Amino acid sequence: MYLIYFLDFLFEMKSREKAFIHLSVSASGRKGELLIPSGEKKPTKNRRDLQGIRGIAISAVVLFHFFPNQFPNGHIGVDQFFVLSGFLMSMVTEREKRFRIKELVNFYYRRSKRIMPLYLLLVMSCMFISEHCLFGYLHPTNWDSVYSASVFMTNIKATDSIREYHEMLSRAADFFTHTWSISAEMQFYIIFPLLYIIYKSMRNVLATPFLVIVASVSLLFHILLPEQSAFNLIHARMWQFVIGILAHQLDKSTADSDEYLFFGYGTVDTVVSWGRHKSSRGAILSDIDGIWSSGNSPDINQTMCFLLRFFV
Repeated sequence: MYLIYFLDFLFEMKSREKAFIHLSVSASGRKGELLIPSGEKKPTKNRRDLQGIRGIAISAVVLFHFFPNQFPNGHIGVDQFFVLSGFLMSMVTEREKRFRIKELVNFYYRRSKRIMPLYLLLVMSCMFISEHCLFGYLHPTNWDSVYSASVFMTNIKATDSIREYHEMLSRAADFFTHTWSISAEMQFYIIFPLLYIIYKSMRNVLATPFLVIVASVSLLFHILLPEQSAFNLIHARMWQFVIGILAHQLDKSTADSDEYLFFGYGTVDTVVSWGRHKSSRGAILSDIDGIWSSGNSPDINQTMCFLLRFFV
């Protein structure tokens, strides 16, 4: 599952614009310019820092699944992943000079092309293993889940379960429990263009407050809803994606390209830590990260806090 996330990110970050050779030509006394594709790629800014951050977040979640005692807070990587996804979607969409029907269709096409083939292969593989390698009494559970997983509705289905996410993982009865996060991700992709269009249609003085209001309302849902709903549903998770969008939009107006993104991480981690962590040490460390990341020397401090929070 997290391999799908990482490959999607790598494909997006390595995209380039084609370069052209400019040739001056003249015919019948008229001069003009001929553009010929050079076959090379025009270099764009490659945010290797974002690739590294996403890799760390994904690794933390995987380690949490396999070694929960050693990495009790590794699941925060999912929350950080959502922030980074919002940041990336804003960055990719910002490259478009305009965002109309053609760009909207292209946006959905690119998301589907990068995620769905590998994801559907994962779903079919899990179903095959479930059918042929698991005990018979587990088949109904997985057959019931495969439908919601196939249409990216696992997170909605999970709200009807009497068991919380970590208990479902420990039982390992449902192969599709972990698909809740990519379901939330795809639901965000459906909503994002509308959110982006509204944001861009507003005046500068209203645009940022609009994102703050959306994030605040979503955070309110996250706080007030029952734990299962707050954990799974997109409207209770939207604040994390919006913080990523807001971080990128603010990021454009400053020379330091890391401060707002890491501040977003600190904000999300602090809220999630106080709300869900069994140990208050994770919350304290996240608070330190949120404060420390706005200091004068953020690089080493941010990296150390980012890595250490998964162990405490």
